[in-house]
Amino acid sequence: MDVSRFYEVDPRRQHSTEVAFGEGWLLDADPGATYTVRWIQDTHEIYALRHPPLVLVTIPDDGSAWTEDGPISVTVLGWATTRHVLDEALAGWEEHVCQPNGLDWLSDRIEEGARQHPQSGDQDDLNHG
Repeated sequence: MDVSRFYEVDPRRQHSTEVAFGEGWLLDADPGATYTVRWIQDTHEIYALRHPPLVLVTIPDDGSAWTEDGPISVTVLGWATTRHVLDEALAGWEEHVCQPNGLDWLSDRIEEGARQHPQSGDQDDLNHG
């Protein structure tokens, strides 16, 4: 989903506190792209912002510049109802950011606590998207 649309769909996202869990997450299946992971307090969402690979473009009469090869997009990885539960589930994340397939490690940690989406009735602490 486009990042602008992501924030438009649920207005709570626009004004909520967000907690960062690192920039530069990597995924072997998506070479060249990097990810930023955050948690939105008001919606309980853990999401990844995908930054597309950089490409070198030539600018006439101005040389060249690096630019992203596509739009920035958002994927919800899961939900955590409290920051404490999330911190426990993702303990050690700092060692995996910028590592090959680190985003898979993070997704697995989220999935380990998977039960149900928090809006479906049974409000588990950590849920996978």
